[in-house]
Amino acid sequence: MRKFASAKYNMKKLLHTALILIALLSVFEAKATHILGGELYYTHLGGDQYEVVLMLFRDCENSTTPFDDSLDIAIYDADSDTLVALPKFYLLQDTLLPGESNDPCVVPPPGLCVRRGLYTEIITLQSRPRGYYMTYQRCCWANNVYNIQVPEDRGLTLTVQMPGSDISPVPNSSPRFTNEPPLVYCSNKEVFFDYSATDPDGDSLVYRTCTPVDFNPAGFNFNPSPEDPVPYNPTPWVLGFNAQTQLGIGATYDIDSASGELWMIPQIEEVMLTGICVDEYRNDSLISTNQRTFNVNVVGCDIIIPFSIAQSEPDGKFDDPEAIAEDCGERKVYLDRLEDGDTLIVEVKLTGTATNGVDYTFIEDTIAMPPGVTKDTITFYAFYDTIPEPTENIRAVFRYFDICEGEYDSLVTNIIIYNYDTMTVSLPYDSVNICPDEGEFVTLEPDFEGGLPPYFYEWSTDEGPQPNVLDLPINPGDIQDFVSAYSVYISDVCNKDIYSDTSIIYNQCQLIVPNVVTVNGDGINDFFIIRNIEDVPRLELIIFNRWGQEMFRSDDYKNDWNMLDQNGAPLAEGTYFYTAKVIGEKKYTYDVKERTKYQAQGFFHVVK
Repeated sequence: MRKFASAKYNMKKLLHTALILIALLSVFEAKATHILGGELYYTHLGGDQYEVVLMLFRDCENSTTPFDDSLDIAIYDADSDTLVALPKFYLLQDTLLPGESNDPCVVPPPGLCVRRGLYTEIITLQSRPRGYYMTYQRCCWANNVYNIQVPEDRGLTLTVQMPGSDISPVPNSSPRFTNEPPLVYCSNKEVFFDYSATDPDGDSLVYRTCTPVDFNPAGFNFNPSPEDPVPYNPTPWVLGFNAQTQLGIGATYDIDSASGELWMIPQIEEVMLTGICVDEYRNDSLISTNQRTFNVNVVGCDIIIPFSIAQSEPDGKFDDPEAIAEDCGERKVYLDRLEDGDTLIVEVKLTGTATNGVDYTFIEDTIAMPPGVTKDTITFYAFYDTIPEPTENIRAVFRYFDICEGEYDSLVTNIIIYNYDTMTVSLPYDSVNICPDEGEFVTLEPDFEGGLPPYFYEWSTDEGPQPNVLDLPINPGDIQDFVSAYSVYISDVCNKDIYSDTSIIYNQCQLIVPNVVTVNGDGINDFFIIRNIEDVPRLELIIFNRWGQEMFRSDDYKNDWNMLDQNGAPLAEGTYFYTAKVIGEKKYTYDVKERTKYQAQGFFHVVK
């Protein structure tokens, strides 16, 4: 009996173990259905009814496990995170996606197999102040996903918000992406893909690259029911990857926030997890975000280039080889077809702060090279608009795409446009005087603005041109015949030039008139000598006595008056008055005080 009892016990133990193994096998079979991504969105049908759509993608290469016939989506109250509904969704469509790439230049990897499952259901939800959020979770990613950590042990979380009456008094319909994602990308090849979405309510949509939401199942709960409430964690990237560098450092991966156009140049040939988000705004408030998560295959391709694109050599005007300026210099892009054939169409995509056809010559968005034409040139020339503005830029992408025999080429060129301000120059003086007796000199420092460096300066002087000097020092000895004219010529890198007005520089000291003279015939101090009279071209001298009677007059005085009055008699002792005035020349028209500095009037004493 003991022996029989022992055998019965062992049979029960084996049966229990077998049931556990069967359960584990079913779990691992579910896990082997490698998910590739998905999207979740809803549409308001009126009243309290909504149509909810779940789109899933799975790998059918390494697994025969089909989509779940039915699944549930957890709906939570957004205020309390309380589960309010767990509706069941049934598989509506199971579609095998075309294995070929939408790029005929790309040969997909052998055995590529992707299926799309579509689930939909109509649910009823009454309005709440904070609204709801709905979530679907499923494990697992394939173990060959290159850019996330431990992909085989984590999976997909799709969640979308349903704003409540506090945020939007009108029931909302979430945005949904228009086009299915490409299955294959070609490494080192530029790809543009329309990742735009539509919104039934006409709300504003903003696009961005984003990190997929993580699902890290506890134990073997690969298909949870209900799904977990918030918070949800981001999927952990492998070092070197993030939301902005989803394809790796060095790879281009950028989306236009307004149009949803995704621009990629992949580098690493692996399977990559990607995430694109579209944010929905109403009255400038974010009310919902929809995310599409998807695995892409990056493979190598052979490319035949039927023509080349090369930018012109810098013209040497600016230190920056990509720079031009308004009405100054140009940048050329050369198209050189290597072999003749059908009409070659080159697409041109222009972005940046400068406006095509307004700030620079209008460039068509396509360039056609008909048969027999093997070369073309595109010229960028910036217009001068007289508007002070910061530096502008152009990003020009030239690309050729053929229905393909392996023909592809592209060029991305950047151009900087400097603003051009008209040159202005003025000299600090229209005329000025320097006296050698007092050690005076002057430096002409022009007030100069505008143009673009480097500049060339040349002064026009009586001694001949003085090049490459902006500030010109002038000493009395530099002045010819007591007066010289100076002006400066300036040209810039754009071969634009300007001439200054003329500055007149005089070599002249003040008139110094004696205050005491003797009239005694001893031959000393017997003439009325005015110092520095030789510095003036002509001097008028008038002598008065203290009663205002004119004693002497000369319209061209030469220090030759021996102090005899008009009757030829020597002046009597006493005080006399004089005026000495330069004749035939008017200086310092801008400054009366400075002009009178070089005239003289006053009195002197005559002693015996």
